Order: sequence, then C-alpha cells, then structure tokens
Amino acid sequence: MQTSLQARQNAKELQDYFKDLSKWESEIKNKDSNLLLRPDLPTQVPPIRNLQSQNPQIPPSESDSITPAELALIEKEKKAIAAYSKSVSFDSNPSTPAVYTNRALCFLKLSQFNNVIKDCDLALELESKNVKALWRRGLAKTELKDWSSAKS
Repeated sequence: MQTSLQARQNAKELQDYFKDLSKWESEIKNKDSNLLLRPDLPTQVPPIRNLQSQNPQIPPSESDSITPAELALIEKEKKAIAAYSKSVSFDSNPSTPAVYTNRALCFLKLSQFNNVIKDCDLALELESKNVKALWRRGLAKTELKDWSSAKS
C-alpha cells in the first residue's frame, strides 16, 4: 500500500517536471523567435578586435572563422591554466603530478605543444610511469612532428 502510494506520487512529480520542462522549452523558443524578428539587433556579430595579439597560436586565416563559443572555450582554458599555475606556486614541493598533467591538457587544447611537453616532463619527474603525462607528451611531440622522441 505504502509503495503504490509512493509510486503514484513519484509519477505525479515526474509528470509535473515534464510539463514544466515543456513549458520552459516553448518559452525559450518564443524568446529566440522574438529576438530574431527584432530589426534593431544586428544579424552578424562584428569581429573581435586584436584577436591575433590575444591568441598568437591561431593562424590569421582561421581567426575570421572563430566562433564566440570557441573563444569562450579558449578563455576557459586560459583561466584554468592560470589556476593550475597558481596552485603550482603555492606548493613548492609537489608530491602529485595531477596539477601538471591537468595544465598540460589545457595547453594541449590551446595547441601550445612546447608547454605540454614541459609540464608532462615535470609530471614524469614526480611519477615516471604516469600514463596521462606520457600520452599527452606523445601527442604534443606528434603534433610538433618530433616522430623519433614521440615514441619515448
């Protein structure tokens, strides 16, 4: 008896949740369509100034095609690198390679392959068989076309 009552309550809550979700989806769609119909809003976003000086690893031919979402991801990775660097500065004698391998991943996403290799080397000094450090260093060396040392 108690179980069937609980099951009915759960079913009712689930139905209410889906109704709310459906209502929210329709509200968002209406807002989107209303924004598209507004004549005072630009149809295209102007290019970001000084993109080359902020992101030197992006070739000029690709800088025009970068989307706001990609730019947001780049900024997110830069913030993460800053946070990991701050973490490294607090710990003068690190015992775990995690900070270095995580920062190396951020550098890898930004195509800063020399920094990836440096961080992976630091991680491998702490733990010589760290799989993430070995893998990321190998990826970076492959991207730099350093075939002979990419294997090691």
